[in-house]
Amino acid sequence: MEYKLFWVYILDKCDHAGIYKHSNILEKCCLSQSVTWEKALEFLGDRVEFVSGNKYFIPNFIDFQYGKLSEDCRPHKMVISKLKKEKLFQRVSKGYPKGIQRDKDQDKEQEQDKDKDKEQEQNKDTNNQNKDLLINIPNIHKDIVSDLNFVVGTNFKHTSKKTREHINARLKEGYTLEDFKIVHRKKANEWQYDNKFVKYLRPNTLYGTNFESYLNQKEVRTLTKAQQATAESYRRWKEKVENEPENI
Repeated sequence: MEYKLFWVYILDKCDHAGIYKHSNILEKCCLSQSVTWEKALEFLGDRVEFVSGNKYFIPNFIDFQYGKLSEDCRPHKMVISKLKKEKLFQRVSKGYPKGIQRDKDQDKEQEQDKDKDKEQEQNKDTNNQNKDLLINIPNIHKDIVSDLNFVVGTNFKHTSKKTREHINARLKEGYTLEDFKIVHRKKANEWQYDNKFVKYLRPNTLYGTNFESYLNQKEVRTLTKAQQATAESYRRWKEKVENEPENI
């Protein structure tokens, strides 16, 4: 459970290009003294790759956060610049051969798109506004559920009828893909390391009628007593250092 929390921590702390700077001190202060980077790497597998020094790259980050990068897009320029600096741009622009079968995934996506088109044809009595919304946002169900799977480490299917119904209801209310991503990360931070609530990290719960309250809640992170003690020790040490007079 601690290493699932570690994965959420890395996603939260990586920079805009998906590069995470490993720090034993900060990780132990924020997570747990029992967490080790070596075991974390074993748990994470292909989800992180070594870059240099203490830097590690999250291969899926760019794809999920930005899609295909373009140098003509202003928000992408800073990301591309950082990737080039770390010699990762070619790696990203050519796809993700390590651990990810892109060609097979694309074929599967095309098949799923065909299935979605057939479903839309069959549901001619669906509300016109809702139908236009679905047509104008291609692959929205797949993008939402894929992001949940990416953050939580699950394998939910975006083709589930109930999941699509919940997503459609939220889209009709005006929520966007970014809103879903925020809910995924907030609830993962709160529930992923709680044995009682981790089972609720699923589409039927997250995308239901409580979606708005999940989206607008403040960040919650419940620490164990050991983690609280570590954080308190760090706070006192930092306070002591800051208050000590400088040596002349």
